[in-house]
Amino acid sequence: MIRSAKFVSLFFLFTGCAPNLNTLEGEYVFNDPYFFGIIDQDVLKNHQNYKWFDKQYNQYNPNIEKLSKTNLENIDIAIFMGTWCHDSKREVPRAIKLFNLLALENERIKIVALNKQKKGYFKNYKSFNIKRTPTIIFFKNGKEIGRIIERPSGLIEEDFFQFVDKNK
Repeated sequence: MIRSAKFVSLFFLFTGCAPNLNTLEGEYVFNDPYFFGIIDQDVLKNHQNYKWFDKQYNQYNPNIEKLSKTNLENIDIAIFMGTWCHDSKREVPRAIKLFNLLALENERIKIVALNKQKKGYFKNYKSFNIKRTPTIIFFKNGKEIGRIIERPSGLIEEDFFQFVDKNK
């Protein structure tokens, strides 16, 4: 579970024209059976109602060969999801597996659980313009370089590679 002191420190490096995650405040909210607010991978992996996470995570085998040769320095990721959303239940575990295989530090992956109205529990959630879940936003040096909305165009690793590769 996320701790209050850890909460604010997880969100940094987003500056400039991109939405700013530095103004987040508050903790996540649990409203059985859903979480809202800022969560971490452990919430998804360990909650008794989220068995879907392990199933999708374990079944997905991303091809990271191309990405393993890509410079992932200064790449940050914000995942806006609904723990109630069928697309999030499919895509978020796959994305997290990909990011784990690429050894992206947990501090560089921010997971925001939204309510069914796609609203967040922090001041600036509107600046991210989230209309559908999941929305996975990729940043390089604090600037948005791409986003996946609901599902990737092909495989998530292909979309991710295109965003990172075109922004070397």
